[in-house]
Amino acid sequence: MIQSANDKNFDDEDSVDGNRPSSASSTSSKAPPSSRRNVGMGTTRRLGSSTLGSKSSAAKEGAGAVDEEDFIKAFDDVPVVQIYSSRDLEESINKIREILSDDKHDWEQRVNALKKIRSLLLAGAAEYDNFFQHLRLLDGAFKLSAKDLR
Repeated sequence: MIQSANDKNFDDEDSVDGNRPSSASSTSSKAPPSSRRNVGMGTTRRLGSSTLGSKSSAAKEGAGAVDEEDFIKAFDDVPVVQIYSSRDLEESINKIREILSDDKHDWEQRVNALKKIRSLLLAGAAEYDNFFQHLRLLDGAFKLSAKDLR
């Protein structure tokens, strides 16, 4: 499905990035939100990597550049968690929101909270119906962390 430029996404008026266009084209191929529940993380990653095409190496991009392979490795390099129930998922996300919403927490604790979100995704959190509702509640916490610029 091709998204139009009129679709509202993270590049809204109170966006952290100053309304700069994202690195992905507005005509990039993305799955509709309703079908994301049925798609595993591995499949999602493969779809994303096939649409990006080949990129030049990190050395050509400059300091701090990360190629796609390193990015995917870093995404998977997280502690393993198990989700036993919808309530267990909700409690985990509430703890994460509590940590990320408070900029007084140590930065390392906030980094670990972000890693736990990735752990939950790899453990199948996206298959739970209430996951996306709870993810929306993390919006403010994500923006606060992004504004910290670390």
